[in-house]
Amino acid sequence: MVSFSIAARWALSLAVGSGSFQLEEQVRVRDRVLSRHEIEGRFLGFCEGDYVHAFFQPKTGRPVGFFMAIKSPDMDLYLAMHPDESVLVEYERVETSIPEAGGREVIDRISAVSAGKTSYARWSNNEGRKLPAEERARLEKLARSLTKDCRSFTVI
Repeated sequence: MVSFSIAARWALSLAVGSGSFQLEEQVRVRDRVLSRHEIEGRFLGFCEGDYVHAFFQPKTGRPVGFFMAIKSPDMDLYLAMHPDESVLVEYERVETSIPEAGGREVIDRISAVSAGKTSYARWSNNEGRKLPAEERARLEKLARSLTKDCRSFTVI
């Protein structure tokens, strides 16, 4: 995989009034990983605002929440299969762009998670890809039922 310090995205926009097309370059600075950590804790549920957070109760201390990685489709479904179970969460402290916060922010974001003998990555590449529509609908409903008021959690 090729790594770039700046990723350029091109958007096609119609120039108003002239009827001509033009390309606009939108530059987005890559996320910068500051550190990596892991915790073990019980999965408590989700909180959804502008972004989705997953919350966990470590063996000691207060509940902690992490941003869900946008590049991890169906991680919410994987976690919904493990309510109130002990899971291992690997997370990264990253500097990233959060437009709703006005620019770059430092956040804690899940990079990997596993429950029992199956990791999210393995599940996603196997069973997760082949979920029958009925099972997907059941897990989506379960994930919604695990979504709580954000004020009931404490984000680290």
